[in-house]
Parts: sequence; structure tokens; C-alpha cells
Amino acid sequence: MRLVATLWLASASVGCSDTVTSRFSDLQQAQDERAFERGWLPPILPPSTKGITEKNNLDLNIGEGTFTFSPGDRDYFVDHGAEPVEITPASRSPQRRLQDEGFRFLRFSKDATSWLIAVHPDGRGAYWVRSRR
Repeated sequence: MRLVATLWLASASVGCSDTVTSRFSDLQQAQDERAFERGWLPPILPPSTKGITEKNNLDLNIGEGTFTFSPGDRDYFVDHGAEPVEITPASRSPQRRLQDEGFRFLRFSKDATSWLIAVHPDGRGAYWVRSRR
């Protein structure tokens, strides 16, 4: 019996994941479900934001996500405190490829959390988040 219990516990722990994925149809739903209070979503998303997907690794305090927004709101991020950044030409990162595709990169920090936000003129967005909490 002890062997069965040990095997069950071992198999249950293998299936555990420290990554959580959430989806919100729009900014209002994310606010209603208190997503911003959890600290993963950039707090400077424009009111036109839709189709939010976030994927967060709770053990490592890192996450990433995607969203769409009205192309007319592209300057909203800078207007609310984000600072433009360039991804270095030598980088072979996914962010560098996005920059080559026309995405503009911005950095925003609040308290112990920092976001790298990518916005495209057509209204596509992505972000990466790291928390020191």
C-alpha cells in the first residue's frame, strides 16, 4: 500500500505545472477579474485593449502575453510613462525579430515589476514581465 501511495504522489507531482494561462476578451473583463491586482498585466494598457492572453510562471515570477488594441492608441503607452527601448542588432531573440517586423519596444516599471512591451502600428501587442517579489 505504501508503494502505491508513493507512486501516486510521484505521478501527481510530475503533472503539476507552475505556469498559469489566462484569457480576457477585453480590458474590462481583465479589470473585473482583478487581473491587474495580481501584477502580471501591464497597468498601462489602453482602454481599447482586447483579446488579452497571459501566460505566467509563478515559480520564476516571469510571464508573457499578447493583446490587440486600436492602432490609434499606439502612443497611449508612452503617454502613460513607458520609455522607448531598442533591441540590440546582435540579439537573436524573439524580440529582435518582432522589432524587425515593425514592432516598437517600450519599458515600463512599477514597484518591483518591469514590463517589456511591444506594439505594432496595426494594433498587435505583446509583453514580457519580470517581478522581483
